[in-house]
Amino acid sequence: MTEPLLSVRGLKVGFRHRRGTDWVVRGVDFEIRAAERVALVGRSGSGKSLLALSLLRLLPLNAVAEGALFFQGTDLHRVSHRRMALFRGSGITMMFQDAPAALHPVRTVGEQLEETLRFRQPLASANARAAALELLRQLEIPDPEARARSYPHQLSGGMCQRVMLALALACRPQLLVADEPTSGLDPTIQIQILKLLRESQERSGFSLLLISHDRRLVERLTHRSLRLEEGYLTEESRPGPG
Repeated sequence: MTEPLLSVRGLKVGFRHRRGTDWVVRGVDFEIRAAERVALVGRSGSGKSLLALSLLRLLPLNAVAEGALFFQGTDLHRVSHRRMALFRGSGITMMFQDAPAALHPVRTVGEQLEETLRFRQPLASANARAAALELLRQLEIPDPEARARSYPHQLSGGMCQRVMLALALACRPQLLVADEPTSGLDPTIQIQILKLLRESQERSGFSLLLISHDRRLVERLTHRSLRLEEGYLTEESRPGPG
C-alpha cells in the first residue's frame, strides 16, 4: 500500500490562557491518501474548523497545536514559517466557510484569479486572463467575462463559493480542505457546489477533505467519513461515494 499523502498523529489544538490550555481537539489520528475524498463531520463547535486551520498553520494567535502533521513525509509543524507560506496553496489549500468574506472586497474576481495563477504558474498576463476565464467556465459560472469584472459584493453566496473553488484550483493543490462549502446556501445550490467539487477532484486528481455538520449531505461524495465529537475522532465509516 502506498504511503498516505497526509498523516496526522496525536494532534491536539486548543487555546492558551493564564491557567493553561483549553484543548478543543484532544489528540486525533487520521490519514488521507492521494486522490481520496474524506468527510470530516461533527456538530457546530466540535472543533472541525480549528482542526482544518491547524493543517495549514493558520490558527489564531492565542491558539496552539501539538502533535505530528506529516505531508509526504515532512512534518509541517516543524518547518519554517517561510517554507510553510510557500507550501500553502500548491501543497494544501483551503476553501473557507464564509466565501464572500474570504474574497478580497476591492479586487475583481478576475484580478484575484489572475494574480493567483501568475504566482503559482509562470504565466504572462494574457495567458493568466485566459486561464482565469477557463476556470470560471469549468465551474459553470454564466457569462465568465462579466463575472471576472465583478466584485465579490456583486455576487451571490453560491457564486462566491464557485469563485473560491476557482481560486483553489488555480493553486493546483495536492490536498483541498473545503470547510463547510455549502454553509448558508439553499439546498439546490448546495447540491450544485458539491457536484462541482466532485467533478473538479476527479478531473484534477487532488485529495479532498470535506468538512460539514451535515453527514447526509456529504457522505455520498466521499470514500469515507470521520466524525469529530468532543475533541475526539469517535467514528469512521466507509459509505462509498454514489
